[in-house]
Amino acid sequence: MSDAIDIEKVKRAIYNVFMHRLRGIIPENQIIWRDQSEPLPKRPCVAMRITSGPDRHGFQDHAGLDSAGILHVGGQRVMVISVQTFGDRRERPRAYQLAKDLNASLSLPSLLGLLRSSGVAVWNQGEVTNLSDLEESEYEERAEFSMKIGVPENQSDDVGWFNTVTPPEGTISQP
Repeated sequence: MSDAIDIEKVKRAIYNVFMHRLRGIIPENQIIWRDQSEPLPKRPCVAMRITSGPDRHGFQDHAGLDSAGILHVGGQRVMVISVQTFGDRRERPRAYQLAKDLNASLSLPSLLGLLRSSGVAVWNQGEVTNLSDLEESEYEERAEFSMKIGVPENQSDDVGWFNTVTPPEGTISQP
């Protein structure tokens, strides 16, 4: 019996919250999970990436051995998500404003509740950084912030029980 972290479920939960928050502002296909080398969709867009974790935090390595010999191990895992926004100077919303709005929305009880229902807790989110700059021959609007999330992980291992122990021959045992 195991309830290990399902990374795709975590990613879907964050995507769904951002999609819910940006409904009517950015099309769904312009909110993506992306590694650095993958192309970006049309601007404005939001790209997310797991930058670290899941790392142990507050784990109890031996949370309990039950009568059937099942060892229960569990606790909290921490992940850091990078959220990057890209804008278009000719079209609203602008990247920095979009990042500020998304960052602030991570304090809304309704959105935090949506995440919690998927087993994701927002621990904190960093400040928004404006990364707008001249890229090649065009000005590109970009902004970024990180969010630290917690997700539970509980696993079980059938380690069994020793019912009897027989000392090797020739050893002295005490009564």
